[in-house]
Amino acid sequence: MPTLKCARIQELANADPEFRLHSRSWDVTLRFDVDDEAHVMKVSGGVVSEFDRVIGEYPAEVVIGAPFEEWDELLQPVPRPFWHDLMAASSRQGFVIDGADLDHDFRPYYPAVRRLIEIMRDSRREG
Repeated sequence: MPTLKCARIQELANADPEFRLHSRSWDVTLRFDVDDEAHVMKVSGGVVSEFDRVIGEYPAEVVIGAPFEEWDELLQPVPRPFWHDLMAASSRQGFVIDGADLDHDFRPYYPAVRRLIEIMRDSRREG
């Protein structure tokens, strides 16, 4: 991902009360695809236990993918309309959200995902 600092994002998410609240019942492996790169995050009970870049295919319950340019727009400090939110970006831009059971693994936890995107933006602002 554009200037994505996995260790810092993991640290910020684990210290963030809002993310922890919204993900407290979530046990999931998320994969973030950026062009041909993949980053995998494991969340269990409100805690991000792993977040790192992986090589090759990696199974995940939820996959969020887009070209580099789309991620760059989404993670701007003040994104333009339709990049301000992942659902807006998936409906109008090049984002794809995929998984075997999105009604179970993604939609109920969308507030956690929204907060996670905000945390990713914050990590970029740090430099």
